[in-house]
Amino acid sequence: MKKKLLRVERLLKGVADATNYLLTMADYSQGINEVLATLGQATEVDRIYIFHVHPHPENQRPACSQLWEWVAQGITPQINNPDLQNILFEDMVPRWYNTLKVGGVIEGNVGDFPEEEKNQLEFQGIISILIVPILIKDNFWGLVGFDDCHQEQNWKEIEISTLRAIAGSIGGIIARHEAEQQLQLLNQDLERRIQIRTQELILAKEEADKANQAKSEFLANMSHELRTPLNGILGYAQILNRSPFIPEKERNGIDIIYQCGNHLLTLINDILDLAKIEAQKFELNPTVVHLSSFLEGVVDMIKVRSDKKGIDFIYHYDPNLPDAIVTDEKRLRQILINLLTNAIKFTDEGNVTLNVKAEGIFPIKLEQCSICQQQLDCDRVKYSLQNSYYCQIKFEVGDTGIGIAEKELPQIFQVFEQVGKDKNRYTEGTGLGLAITQKIAHLMDSTIKVKSTLGKGSDFWFRLNCPISQSWKEELLFKDEAQIIGYEEDTVTILVVDDRWENRSVLVNLLEPLGFILKEAENGEEAFNILQNNSINVMITDIIMPVMNGYDLIKKVKNDSQFQTLKIIVSSASVSDRDQQISLEIGGDDFLPKPVDANKLLESLTKHLHLTWQYKEINTSLTPTATEMIIPPQEDLQSLLSITQDGLITKLVETVKTMSDRNSSYLPFVNKVLSLAKSFEIEEIESFIQEWLR
Repeated sequence: MKKKLLRVERLLKGVADATNYLLTMADYSQGINEVLATLGQATEVDRIYIFHVHPHPENQRPACSQLWEWVAQGITPQINNPDLQNILFEDMVPRWYNTLKVGGVIEGNVGDFPEEEKNQLEFQGIISILIVPILIKDNFWGLVGFDDCHQEQNWKEIEISTLRAIAGSIGGIIARHEAEQQLQLLNQDLERRIQIRTQELILAKEEADKANQAKSEFLANMSHELRTPLNGILGYAQILNRSPFIPEKERNGIDIIYQCGNHLLTLINDILDLAKIEAQKFELNPTVVHLSSFLEGVVDMIKVRSDKKGIDFIYHYDPNLPDAIVTDEKRLRQILINLLTNAIKFTDEGNVTLNVKAEGIFPIKLEQCSICQQQLDCDRVKYSLQNSYYCQIKFEVGDTGIGIAEKELPQIFQVFEQVGKDKNRYTEGTGLGLAITQKIAHLMDSTIKVKSTLGKGSDFWFRLNCPISQSWKEELLFKDEAQIIGYEEDTVTILVVDDRWENRSVLVNLLEPLGFILKEAENGEEAFNILQNNSINVMITDIIMPVMNGYDLIKKVKNDSQFQTLKIIVSSASVSDRDQQISLEIGGDDFLPKPVDANKLLESLTKHLHLTWQYKEINTSLTPTATEMIIPPQEDLQSLLSITQDGLITKLVETVKTMSDRNSSYLPFVNKVLSLAKSFEIEEIESFIQEWLR
């Protein structure tokens, strides 16, 4: 009895040691081997082994394979025996599988086993055996076997229970290891997938970059090719329009040519603007804008279109609006013209309205730039510091046109989307207008919203927070379109470098009548020779030319000390930001995109040569009396009064100048109105005109 108690104590101690191995083992497989060795010493059996139960690889029926083994001294190991791999239970011991999978044990002396089992076990030299199942979450994972090859064993219930417990612990360790392996496999698979996906993304990015590069090159080439002939069209339209010998009818035709060319240029710019916005290279350029004059210009432009279509155009201007604001004039005009043009296009009868309203004046928070909402180190912050208040302005465009179906409203701001069934109404557009308009509004920290009823019309509106300019009179120069006829300084010589004769011709015919001396060159090499043999004040050069291009010419000039005072203006149909940046970085003083705008060209010459312009003489020094002044007809006066009361200064200036062109005897009257208009003295103009109305 004492011997049996010692055996149980030894077994319990061995199980405790084995359990400790299981809890502290660093190497999984080595730990299992240590556990089997500990159990072998505790149980005094000859062989302990673990078999894993799995589907047979050929027929998927229940089978088992030996994974671990411990043997006592003098016992032949079977761990490498191929016959102990993929053993089918139904061929060897079918009773065992059914017993073990439900948690039972196989135990006893081999001589007492069924004949088939006895023959197989005795062949292996086994006299006594105990088989304990390894269950993982109630699933039959495998078994632990204890073989005695020297004597019969009588296993007590406490021993079997103890070995069941250690089998459960082994199952737990195996389950944890398999979970770790599965997690490792999942991680490896995830890493492999990530690597594959990363490579796919890299390839996709490379392809996208190639596509974007191809698109950018295409747009740049297209822009260059279209701008070159447009330079001749718009350039000569400006030249002819400045001629005093063009009759009024032909001048109107020239205006039409210029407007059509500008429309084509706008379409080109729309495509380039979209590309810039998508590439996040689009920037705003805020300046001081006299609000009423700016809006008059927009209204005058749109009024021509509405009159041509025979619909009313209604313009409401809130008197509470500030005189001048700080905003990007070009982009705000682009938004308004796009919205108003669309409204007219889709309206056949009724009216189109523009309503501009002040919704409040608020102090500017100086910790942010009021233009771009960035910190104080942004390049536009000066406006925030100079102008301590901003006005929230609501711009609303309405029409009584065909309207938009509610389901189509989300599409109207998408690129190349033109909604509606009547295809004839939008054949003239590109489908870019509203998309670009919305993107520009977003850049100006605003959003265009729309409300529409099919068959009744649409309303588009947006709000801008615009700093109020406190010193606009000093910052704005009044543009009265007085004709420049020359300059006061000594004669200026300009070298025009361009491989296209028509481009050179435009600049020559614009500048020679003003007193400039013009010289021409077809490429950079010819230009450099002219520079060496002549005194040149300004060089206006193209970029893309044969023999020597504009970039190489500029570099060569800048490296020659004798040309340090030479001013260089780059004028090119390649108008990308990169082209402009390179032109300025290598030594260009200014960049003028083609088609060349005459006013911007003169502004550039003013800036770099400090020129004082001479204008066509308009005598405004004397205030004419009633006897000296010849007054236009009453109907003309009434028209002028109406224009003045509507606050349309630009239109007023144009109208009175047309009167003086028609009859020079009206010049004193015209000069008086122009003098008052130059100071925006609306009430004085109104009173002056009313003096002559009967």
